[in-house]
Amino acid sequence: MFQDLLELSIKPVVANGLGNRVYVDERGAFCIAAQELAVRAELPAEYRMQSLRGGIEKIERCEGLVELKMLGALPAALRQPQPVQCLRRGIIRVVDLFEVIRRRRSVRAFAPEAVEAEKVAQVLAAANAAPSAGNLQGYEIFRVTREKERTALARAALDQFFVAQAPVVLVFCANRERSAAQYQERGARLYAIQDATIACAFAMLAATALGLGTVWVGAFDEAAVQRVLGCHDLLPVAMLPVGYPAEEPEPAPRRSLADLVHD
Repeated sequence: MFQDLLELSIKPVVANGLGNRVYVDERGAFCIAAQELAVRAELPAEYRMQSLRGGIEKIERCEGLVELKMLGALPAALRQPQPVQCLRRGIIRVVDLFEVIRRRRSVRAFAPEAVEAEKVAQVLAAANAAPSAGNLQGYEIFRVTREKERTALARAALDQFFVAQAPVVLVFCANRERSAAQYQERGARLYAIQDATIACAFAMLAATALGLGTVWVGAFDEAAVQRVLGCHDLLPVAMLPVGYPAEEPEPAPRRSLADLVHD
């Protein structure tokens, strides 16, 4: 439907940390990076965009919106809906999976501000979309937000108190009985743990795409975690503290592909 549009109203959104102003259309279906547009009009500073090639005739402020009137067909970059990420305070940018993977860090210091409920929901939805053996989803996710329980989890994690510092802690537990119902001993011993692991990895990447920080925590007393969660029939696999990062860790070194990959 976007191919035939000649006019598009968009809302200005807070400038992101990279210095570019970005925009999202009223439906939130896709976003437009400022550097992809050509501006041929003088605008107030808060609506000014970097000028590159494009087909925009003029931009007007209209009842709180910025209206783009195209010279002709909608530019190719805008013809299809693009995935978006919603960062802190409403920042929206096109998501590039490889950029998300590149930017993911193990964050062990978190800002005190709360994580919006809708972002937590998006992270959980991403985990729910993860593949699993037989599509059985042999795992359970515990969302821990109360300070007392987060502190108890931090103590269970060998006194790693950054766990309690994060406003949200997601605990991924293998539901071995669920996997064993179809895959017997191998499902209980392996598949349920794999399911929980993949779901946690999906959640980590989703959190990164939303401008949040996480760290995989696997060092903990399993029995202590079970007591905190009240889930003695489940196997805790990973804790995932989630929050706005208060640090920017440098990239960790990686093995070369020549060393890692075997033909």
